[in-house]
Amino acid sequence: MMEMKSIIVSLSLVVSLLSVSSLAQENENLIINGDFEDTVVNNGNGGWQWYRSRDVSGWQGDNIEIWDNFGNIGAYEGAKHAELNAHPSDGTSFSIYQTFNTTVGQSYNLFFAYGARSNNRESFKVEVAGQKFKMDDHEVNQWSTFSETFVAQSDQTTLRFTSVNPKSATVGNFLDAIRVTAVPEPDAPMTTSCHDLNAKVDRVRNYVDVDYNIKTHNYCGSVLTSCNKEPSDLTEGINDVRCKTVDSCGSTSHCDFTVTVPSSAVGYNRCDYEGGAPLITQRVVKALMWPPTHVMGDVGLKTSVADCDSELTTSLTTEVWSNEPEIGAVETNEGTGSDSGFPTVECGGEVEPGSSSDNDTSDVGYSGKCGVITREDAEAAHEARMAGRDASVETDPYGGGLSYGPDISSTSSGLSLRLERESDGAGRVYMIITRSTDSLGDSHQACTPVIVPKEMTFESVLPIFWQAVADKVACDKSGEAPAGYHRIGD
Repeated sequence: MMEMKSIIVSLSLVVSLLSVSSLAQENENLIINGDFEDTVVNNGNGGWQWYRSRDVSGWQGDNIEIWDNFGNIGAYEGAKHAELNAHPSDGTSFSIYQTFNTTVGQSYNLFFAYGARSNNRESFKVEVAGQKFKMDDHEVNQWSTFSETFVAQSDQTTLRFTSVNPKSATVGNFLDAIRVTAVPEPDAPMTTSCHDLNAKVDRVRNYVDVDYNIKTHNYCGSVLTSCNKEPSDLTEGINDVRCKTVDSCGSTSHCDFTVTVPSSAVGYNRCDYEGGAPLITQRVVKALMWPPTHVMGDVGLKTSVADCDSELTTSLTTEVWSNEPEIGAVETNEGTGSDSGFPTVECGGEVEPGSSSDNDTSDVGYSGKCGVITREDAEAAHEARMAGRDASVETDPYGGGLSYGPDISSTSSGLSLRLERESDGAGRVYMIITRSTDSLGDSHQACTPVIVPKEMTFESVLPIFWQAVADKVACDKSGEAPAGYHRIGD
């Protein structure tokens, strides 16, 4: 039996295969008897017979041989296939063709299977809609496939196969599964719609109350929307906003609109009203870290907090969690002022009541003054820990020799995380969780993900990106690290 082999002819082949295969049953094959199954071979199964083309349904031109499992050579599909170099020879090339109805300007996909009968030097040419292809990569006892798109130039199109080598001999060039199908028009592109808005002021929580009401159409899977200005970033007057959307297939679109914020929002102090937890906002400059070289990288963490009551003090606590366990982390913080694992980023420093400004290490607790292990302490402890072990039993799932923890450290500008991920995983997601708590016990938290993909490719980045989005949503909702996450430095 002949084996099947696929070849890629061009980029358009890939596109046409993807578009046509998904709708194959919906597109009629314009070729009549392209698999040669309609012809009855008098010899029956295991035989062959030559026919004038007029006696083979759908075809015109020279003679055609039909094989029905002759010589134990099976068809590409079904039971029968054709031999282009048919018996008998008249000393000229063999040529068979079909003419079918088409629509001018419509794209069509041509597909067929071919193979060699006696040697790999066999060849033939294909002509359709002004395009010509020479098929000279035959293999004996193997089927190859060809697929290409063409655009119809008239309301009738002719598909022709003509022998090249051998030109007139009666041995060579098998054909089967010949199909021509219309390529469906592409789906409408993804679009994002929005409109100009007038914002209101929430006089209890002191923020601009506005729903951007972004609508996305013709998208694949799920959609993530990001805007250059979130509602919390709006200022008095007219704000120009652009929102971008990306779907699970990587398609993108955007829309532009304005948001007008009334002057009553300016200077309003929600602290005049009872209740309300200290509001915290958090962002990172580097939400994606690459490459995974095991070194520490500053993510550019910025945190802002504002409380209602001027008599209250506010403290911040930051934790870092990961969907992958930390390897080789320091186990204790003896002598560093902390006994709950590296690093307990908890600071008793006060934030100016009612203020809202970017904090550096002192406000969010990334310093030894707040009882946190320093980088020097961590490295010294890690070296001591490694020295007390048998290096021969150390393993590194990241492919870098010995393990590298801890994977977190403080810097002069904020927080550093290790550029690390497991070599056999989908990628790492760090989840930075910062909580603000005032002296009345009211609290609020912010969850911010940072990803280290397995590879810097679209196929690798997209899945871990969507996991990070889903895990952030879960963290924001529960106020806790997502299920299955591990505390970094614990």
